[in-house]
Amino acid sequence: MSPALDSTKLTLPSGLTTVGHGAFRECSSLTDLSLPAALTTTIHRSAFRGCSSLTSVALPAALTTISDGAFAGLTSLTSLTLPTALTTIGDEAFSGCTSLAELTLPATLHTIGNEAFYGCCCLREVSIPAGLAVIGNWAFQKCFALTVLTLPAALTTIGVGAFSDCCALGQGGEEHILPTALTVISNGAFQNCSSLTDLSFPTTLTTIGSGAFRGCPLTALTRIRVVSCKVKLMVKLGRNPGRALFDVSWV
Repeated sequence: MSPALDSTKLTLPSGLTTVGHGAFRECSSLTDLSLPAALTTTIHRSAFRGCSSLTSVALPAALTTISDGAFAGLTSLTSLTLPTALTTIGDEAFSGCTSLAELTLPATLHTIGNEAFYGCCCLREVSIPAGLAVIGNWAFQKCFALTVLTLPAALTTIGVGAFSDCCALGQGGEEHILPTALTVISNGAFQNCSSLTDLSFPTTLTTIGSGAFRGCPLTALTRIRVVSCKVKLMVKLGRNPGRALFDVSWV
Protein backbone atom coordinates (compact mmCIF):
# COMPACT_ATOMS: atom_id res chain seq x y z
CA MET A 1 0.00 0.00 0.00
CA SER A 2 1.42 3.36 -0.98
CA PRO A 3 1.03 6.57 1.02
CA ALA A 4 -1.98 8.75 0.22
CA LEU A 5 -0.33 11.86 -1.16
CA ASP A 6 -1.74 15.01 -2.72
CA SER A 7 -0.05 18.36 -3.09
CA THR A 8 -0.55 19.35 0.55
CA LYS A 9 -1.41 16.36 2.77
CA LEU A 10 0.39 13.15 3.64
CA THR A 11 -1.24 10.23 5.44
CA LEU A 12 1.05 7.26 5.78
CA PRO A 13 -0.27 3.66 5.87
CA SER A 14 -1.31 2.16 9.20
CA GLY A 15 1.24 -0.65 9.12
CA LEU A 16 4.27 1.59 8.56
CA THR A 17 7.01 1.04 11.15
CA THR A 18 9.95 3.01 9.69
CA VAL A 19 10.49 6.37 7.97
CA GLY A 20 13.99 6.34 6.50
CA HIS A 21 16.70 8.98 6.12
CA GLY A 22 15.51 11.97 4.10
CA ALA A 23 12.36 10.13 3.00
CA PHE A 24 10.29 13.29 2.47
CA ARG A 25 13.04 15.88 2.62
CA GLU A 26 12.16 19.26 1.07
CA CYS A 27 8.60 18.29 0.13
CA SER A 28 7.89 21.98 0.38
CA SER A 29 4.17 21.85 -0.51
CA LEU A 30 3.13 19.60 2.38
CA THR A 31 0.95 21.34 4.97
CA ASP A 32 -0.38 18.40 7.05
CA LEU A 33 1.31 15.21 8.22
CA SER A 34 -0.25 12.25 10.02
CA LEU A 35 1.97 9.37 11.12
CA PRO A 36 0.57 5.91 11.99
CA ALA A 37 0.41 4.40 15.48
CA ALA A 38 2.61 1.50 14.34
CA LEU A 39 5.57 3.87 14.08
CA THR A 40 6.84 3.22 17.59
CA THR A 41 10.61 3.58 17.51
CA THR A 42 12.35 6.09 15.26
CA ILE A 43 11.82 8.81 12.69
CA HIS A 44 15.18 8.77 10.95
CA ARG A 45 17.60 11.54 10.09
CA SER A 46 16.27 14.46 8.01
CA ALA A 47 13.07 12.51 7.20
CA PHE A 48 10.99 15.69 6.87
CA ARG A 49 13.72 18.32 6.80
CA GLY A 50 12.86 21.42 4.81
CA CYS A 51 9.11 20.76 4.55
CA SER A 52 8.66 24.48 4.85
CA SER A 53 4.86 24.61 4.42
CA LEU A 54 4.10 21.98 7.07
CA THR A 55 1.86 23.55 9.72
CA SER A 56 0.57 20.45 11.48
CA VAL A 57 2.40 17.31 12.63
CA ALA A 58 0.57 14.45 14.37
CA LEU A 59 3.14 12.14 15.94
CA PRO A 60 2.27 8.62 17.17
CA ALA A 61 1.93 8.30 20.94
CA ALA A 62 4.40 5.40 21.21
CA LEU A 63 7.24 7.07 19.28
CA THR A 64 10.48 7.00 21.29
CA THR A 65 13.12 8.68 19.08
CA ILE A 66 13.23 11.67 16.74
CA SER A 67 16.57 11.49 14.95
CA ASP A 68 18.97 14.22 13.85
CA GLY A 69 17.38 16.91 11.70
CA ALA A 70 14.12 14.95 11.30
CA PHE A 71 11.94 18.08 11.32
CA ALA A 72 14.53 20.81 10.80
CA GLY A 73 13.54 23.83 8.76
CA LEU A 74 9.77 23.50 9.20
CA THR A 75 9.36 27.25 9.05
CA SER A 76 5.53 27.19 9.11
CA LEU A 77 5.12 24.94 12.18
CA THR A 78 3.64 26.98 15.05
CA SER A 79 2.99 24.46 17.85
CA LEU A 80 4.18 21.00 18.77
CA THR A 81 3.11 18.41 21.33
CA LEU A 82 5.57 15.56 21.50
CA PRO A 83 4.57 11.93 22.22
CA THR A 84 4.29 10.80 25.82
CA ALA A 85 6.71 7.91 25.18
CA LEU A 86 9.46 10.04 23.61
CA THR A 87 12.89 9.63 25.18
CA THR A 88 15.29 11.17 22.64
CA ILE A 89 15.37 14.33 20.52
CA GLY A 90 18.38 14.18 18.22
CA ASP A 91 20.78 16.87 17.05
CA GLU A 92 19.10 19.64 15.00
CA ALA A 93 15.78 17.75 15.21
CA PHE A 94 13.70 20.96 15.13
CA SER A 95 16.36 23.54 14.33
CA GLY A 96 15.21 26.45 12.21
CA CYS A 97 11.51 25.98 12.99
CA THR A 98 11.22 29.75 13.01
CA SER A 99 7.45 29.96 13.64
CA LEU A 100 7.33 27.49 16.53
CA ALA A 101 5.89 29.35 19.51
CA GLU A 102 4.47 26.55 21.69
CA LEU A 103 6.31 23.41 22.75
CA THR A 104 5.32 20.63 25.15
CA LEU A 105 8.11 18.26 26.16
CA PRO A 106 7.05 14.88 27.65
CA ALA A 107 8.05 13.66 31.11
CA THR A 108 9.78 10.62 29.56
CA LEU A 109 12.38 12.72 27.73
CA HIS A 110 15.99 12.14 28.79
CA THR A 111 18.01 13.49 25.83
CA ILE A 112 17.92 16.85 24.03
CA GLY A 113 20.62 16.82 21.37
CA ASN A 114 22.93 19.53 20.10
CA GLU A 115 21.10 22.37 18.29
CA ALA A 116 17.81 20.51 18.80
CA PHE A 117 15.80 23.76 18.82
CA TYR A 118 18.43 26.12 17.46
CA GLY A 119 16.95 29.24 15.87
CA CYS A 120 13.36 28.61 16.99
CA CYS A 121 13.09 32.35 17.30
CA CYS A 122 9.36 32.52 18.23
CA LEU A 123 9.53 29.97 21.06
CA ARG A 124 8.29 31.72 24.21
CA GLU A 125 8.42 29.13 27.00
CA VAL A 126 10.38 25.95 27.71
CA SER A 127 9.91 23.55 30.60
CA ILE A 128 12.59 20.87 30.70
CA PRO A 129 11.27 17.51 32.03
CA ALA A 130 12.35 16.16 35.41
CA GLY A 131 14.31 13.19 34.09
CA LEU A 132 16.69 15.13 31.87
CA ALA A 133 20.25 15.54 33.19
CA VAL A 134 22.08 17.16 30.23
CA ILE A 135 21.01 19.87 27.78
CA GLY A 136 22.94 19.56 24.52
CA ASN A 137 25.25 22.16 23.03
CA TRP A 138 23.45 25.12 21.40
CA ALA A 139 20.14 23.32 22.05
CA PHE A 140 18.13 26.54 22.36
CA GLN A 141 20.55 29.09 20.90
CA LYS A 142 18.92 32.06 19.17
CA CYS A 143 15.49 31.42 20.65
CA PHE A 144 15.03 35.17 20.71
CA ALA A 145 11.48 35.19 22.17
CA LEU A 146 12.20 32.80 25.05
CA THR A 147 11.17 34.51 28.29
CA VAL A 148 10.23 31.60 30.58
CA LEU A 149 12.67 28.76 31.28
CA THR A 150 12.05 26.00 33.82
CA LEU A 151 14.93 23.64 34.55
CA PRO A 152 14.56 20.34 36.46
CA ALA A 153 16.15 19.68 39.83
CA ALA A 154 18.09 16.70 38.41
CA LEU A 155 19.85 18.71 35.69
CA THR A 156 23.63 18.39 36.00
CA THR A 157 25.02 19.96 32.80
CA ILE A 158 24.05 22.89 30.59
CA GLY A 159 25.87 22.46 27.30
CA VAL A 160 28.02 24.87 25.31
CA GLY A 161 25.95 27.85 24.13
CA ALA A 162 22.74 26.07 25.16
CA PHE A 163 20.79 29.31 25.75
CA SER A 164 23.10 31.82 24.11
CA ASP A 165 21.46 34.76 22.32
CA CYS A 166 18.16 34.19 24.13
CA CYS A 167 17.85 37.93 24.48
CA ALA A 168 14.34 37.96 26.05
CA LEU A 169 15.24 35.58 28.88
CA GLY A 170 14.74 37.49 32.10
CA GLN A 171 12.41 40.16 30.71
CA GLY A 172 9.76 39.10 33.23
CA GLY A 173 12.02 40.40 36.00
CA GLU A 174 12.05 37.15 37.97
CA GLU A 175 15.19 35.69 39.53
CA HIS A 176 16.40 32.56 37.74
CA ILE A 177 17.41 29.87 40.21
CA LEU A 178 19.57 27.15 38.72
CA PRO A 179 18.89 23.50 39.68
CA THR A 180 20.25 22.08 42.92
CA ALA A 181 22.10 19.22 41.17
CA LEU A 182 23.82 21.42 38.58
CA THR A 183 27.59 20.95 38.37
CA VAL A 184 28.60 22.35 34.96
CA ILE A 185 27.63 25.50 33.08
CA SER A 186 29.54 25.13 29.83
CA ASN A 187 31.27 27.73 27.66
CA GLY A 188 28.92 30.45 26.41
CA ALA A 189 25.86 28.75 27.93
CA PHE A 190 24.01 32.04 28.52
CA GLN A 191 26.14 34.35 26.40
CA ASN A 192 24.35 37.47 25.12
CA CYS A 193 21.22 36.88 27.18
CA SER A 194 20.87 40.62 27.24
CA SER A 195 17.85 40.74 29.59
CA LEU A 196 19.22 38.39 32.25
CA THR A 197 19.99 40.39 35.38
CA ASP A 198 19.50 38.07 38.38
CA LEU A 199 20.80 34.55 38.80
CA SER A 200 21.03 32.15 41.73
CA PHE A 201 23.61 29.36 41.70
CA PRO A 202 23.47 26.02 43.57
CA THR A 203 26.20 24.94 45.96
CA THR A 204 26.85 21.85 43.79
CA LEU A 205 28.30 23.94 40.96
CA THR A 206 31.91 23.09 40.09
CA THR A 207 32.49 24.70 36.68
CA ILE A 208 31.45 27.91 34.95
CA GLY A 209 32.86 27.86 31.44
CA SER A 210 34.51 30.57 29.40
CA GLY A 211 32.13 33.31 28.33
CA ALA A 212 29.23 31.55 30.04
CA PHE A 213 27.53 34.85 30.87
CA ARG A 214 29.33 37.19 28.52
CA GLY A 215 27.08 40.06 27.44
CA CYS A 216 24.59 39.51 30.28
CA PRO A 217 23.73 42.67 32.29
CA LEU A 218 23.94 40.79 35.58
CA THR A 219 23.52 42.94 38.68
CA ALA A 220 23.41 40.20 41.33
CA LEU A 221 24.80 36.70 41.72
CA THR A 222 23.72 34.84 44.85
CA ARG A 223 24.08 31.54 46.65
CA ILE A 224 27.64 30.80 45.59
CA ARG A 225 29.59 28.68 48.03
CA VAL A 226 33.25 27.80 47.60
CA VAL A 227 34.12 24.37 49.01
CA SER A 228 37.87 23.57 49.12
CA CYS A 229 38.39 25.84 46.10
CA LYS A 230 36.59 23.34 43.85
CA VAL A 231 34.64 25.96 41.91
CA LYS A 232 36.40 26.96 38.69
CA LEU A 233 35.43 30.39 37.40
CA MET A 234 36.45 30.94 33.80
CA VAL A 235 34.34 33.99 33.03
CA LYS A 236 35.90 37.19 31.74
CA LEU A 237 34.36 40.08 33.63
CA GLY A 238 34.51 42.59 30.81
CA ARG A 239 37.18 44.61 29.05
CA ASN A 240 37.74 47.00 31.92
CA PRO A 241 38.92 45.01 34.97
CA GLY A 242 38.64 48.07 37.18
CA ARG A 243 34.89 48.30 36.70
CA ALA A 244 32.52 46.28 38.91
CA LEU A 245 29.95 44.60 36.65
CA PHE A 246 27.95 42.87 39.38
CA ASP A 247 27.86 42.02 43.06
CA VAL A 248 28.50 38.54 44.47
CA SER A 249 26.93 37.32 47.70
CA TRP A 250 28.79 34.47 49.43
CA VAL A 251 26.69 32.26 51.69
